Amino acid sequence: MKINSFSNIFFQKKLVAKCKVGEQGLTKNAFIYQLEKPLDCDYYSDQELALEWKHSFYLKEVKDDISKSTTGSDKSKFEHYVMENEDGLMICYSAIRQKHNGEHLEYIETMPCLSSYNIADRKIKYIGETMLAFLTTVASKLRKDLIVPNIAQRPKTLEFYYRLCKMHPLDGGAKLEKKDFDKLLKQNETHTGSSIELV
Repeated sequence: MKINSFSNIFFQKKLVAKCKVGEQGLTKNAFIYQLEKPLDCDYYSDQELALEWKHSFYLKEVKDDISKSTTGSDKSKFEHYVMENEDGLMICYSAIRQKHNGEHLEYIETMPCLSSYNIADRKIKYIGETMLAFLTTVASKLRKDLIVPNIAQRPKTLEFYYRLCKMHPLDGGAKLEKKDFDKLLKQNETHTGSSIELV
């Protein structure tokens, strides 16, 4: 994994990684940002207006969760990471929370028209895998496992975590141990033909 010392800071977001999504030969550039508090809710509100997110499963829910915890320690424990394409449109978002037994992935969702549920029109693969691979670098810095406490019991969702990302079942959720982080990063590099570049 390549690491640069350069970092861009915006009003709502901070650039933390550059990556590619899609299969080798058909890849697109993408950028991962960490949302800045307390403007993270504003960012999601803006993205919610995009037609591409009209059929989102969780975007309104994650925005409401932020609004409910605007103060106190609970808010400070959440970190929000979003992936944008070259046009600045959010194509994936995630929210993780620090807990004693690991980094808990509370939300992750790919833009509906690009998700695996939209087989007919889907042209860009490995968006969710790339985001998950990036999140292992966040957990790794804290020397914690990456845990998904609750997984929607839909066939493609289960396939994503268990088969594609090789996570282990854990009480209705999934867990990726620290020792397996490099495997996911290398798998993602094989799929996209590019490593994630931290900035």
